[in-house]
Amino acid sequence: MAYAAVLSLKQTMDLLLSIPKSKELLSHSETTFIYDAMNSFLKTIEDLPSIKIVDAAASERRVIDAVQNLEHLIDSHLSDLYDQTSFTSLLSQQLPKVNPELTSFVTTLLKITDDQRQQIRYSNFSSSSDYTFVGEQQNLLVGLDDQIKSLKERMLHPISLPFVTSVEGMTGIGKTTLVKQVYDDPLVIEKFETRLYVHIGPRYDRSEDIVLLVLNRLGVVPSNNVGMDYLNRQLSEALYSKKYLLVLDNVWAHAGFRLPDNRNGSRVIMISQIQSSYYRPDVMLVPFLKDDDSWKLLYQTAFTSAEECSRELEKIGKKIARSCEGLPAAIIQVGENLRGRSFQEWKTLSEKEDPLVITRDDHTPLSKALYLSYMMLPQNLKICFLYMGVFPKHYGISRSKLTKLWVSEGLLDVRVGDQQANLWLWFSYLLL
Repeated sequence: MAYAAVLSLKQTMDLLLSIPKSKELLSHSETTFIYDAMNSFLKTIEDLPSIKIVDAAASERRVIDAVQNLEHLIDSHLSDLYDQTSFTSLLSQQLPKVNPELTSFVTTLLKITDDQRQQIRYSNFSSSSDYTFVGEQQNLLVGLDDQIKSLKERMLHPISLPFVTSVEGMTGIGKTTLVKQVYDDPLVIEKFETRLYVHIGPRYDRSEDIVLLVLNRLGVVPSNNVGMDYLNRQLSEALYSKKYLLVLDNVWAHAGFRLPDNRNGSRVIMISQIQSSYYRPDVMLVPFLKDDDSWKLLYQTAFTSAEECSRELEKIGKKIARSCEGLPAAIIQVGENLRGRSFQEWKTLSEKEDPLVITRDDHTPLSKALYLSYMMLPQNLKICFLYMGVFPKHYGISRSKLTKLWVSEGLLDVRVGDQQANLWLWFSYLLL
């Protein structure tokens, strides 16, 4: 990806200029020019929503090619493959090719982002308002009894409990299934005058867009080009007189809007896979399934009610279920793959380290969700995430050691003063 290529070039340039004689190869103006271009590029990419970068693949490829050609040239010089005269000539030819590609890529991204935000603002929000649930998931409620009971109590309890509850957990853990079970509970339906379930999604990456979507679902159409304060007032007016339950599912943006707490028992549930880095009483973290529940879910998915499971097959099945490490979406996918399979096929799968190999192109709901989660990582964290692939599965490593490795590799730009805060934020994205 372009971010990683430019970051690598910046580090190589640092190495080149750390050699006294190499400073003579570039004038001060050339050095300032290329560094300003790289720093501006990295800062702009970090601030853009990650998912937008998919729409500029061709431009990104040109950036990578230009940057890697320049870096290869510098690496070759550092390895004494070029004499100083020929290197200076080649460098003067390659250097001007980099900045136009960086500028073009950033311009493309900014235009895409602006266009998509305009589409969100002036669309009728049909793609989100027509969001429906996968019905078959409701028949696979396993291992969520305690969480369902706790969340239901938060909805029905007197007003002393938190007004907003955040349900958090990784992709495929069962957050939506849990909340939908409570949302459709007869006692909950009876209690709330207004219930609204709004699927947000990653393209709504600003609080303003989320409020517009909620207002649209409430039948409120604000004027064009209004600010956040106006939208907050509109939202308060639309909900203040009602006892309401509002669910915001698949929230990616940090909430910067105010939902009216009427002090009448109204409740808000926010569902997000972005987990808090510290304990908060208003957060409900959905846990992984225990081994017994994992097998129960696998059994319900792989077998029909009329089918029988031998003790020997059950033993193999429990081993497969344990290998899914308590992730419901993975267990369901494995169960669907095993449906109707022979005993030998079950046995063969149980002998593999990973019962489910996920690729970008297999088009399963789980692979799409995981790929989206990766794409939504900030650009600087994508490199850190990919770096973790050098470690074997189940390899234990402390946070402090991993952080030091990231920093030593130049993957993190840790500035003095905000180092600790940045590290906790990065870990909240990658490790929690």
